[in-house]
Amino acid sequence: MTADRKAGILLVDDEEPIRKSIKDFLTDRISCDIHEAENGIDALEKIKHVKLDLIVVDIKMPGISGIDVIKQAKALNPDVPILVMTKWDSSHVIEEAIRQGAVDYVPKPISMAVFGPKIKEILEGSNKYFPIT
Repeated sequence: MTADRKAGILLVDDEEPIRKSIKDFLTDRISCDIHEAENGIDALEKIKHVKLDLIVVDIKMPGISGIDVIKQAKALNPDVPILVMTKWDSSHVIEEAIRQGAVDYVPKPISMAVFGPKIKEILEGSNKYFPIT
């Protein structure tokens, strides 16, 4: 499998168990290279140096918030789609994330029955969805 037949996905969440469960879910189903960041600063460094097809970012993190990551990620790479994860049940927070450039969101705790189809739709939109058969 060539590198261009894999989706580059960045998971940004300060909770390692959440990153692990998402990584396990994705790598069992699609051909992808998963990159992880436990905070916004680490995420921005990866965004600068790694080819990405999707960013999945939590909103509430220590230091730089997910909203700030979205703003800066869009300045660095305006074409990369961003999917937001949030425990906050606030339309204001979600609206702000979308206004800053996120394409969609999933509530936490994450239901993989909701998350999986959203990932598929986003990656299909950029021709980067390669299911493992």
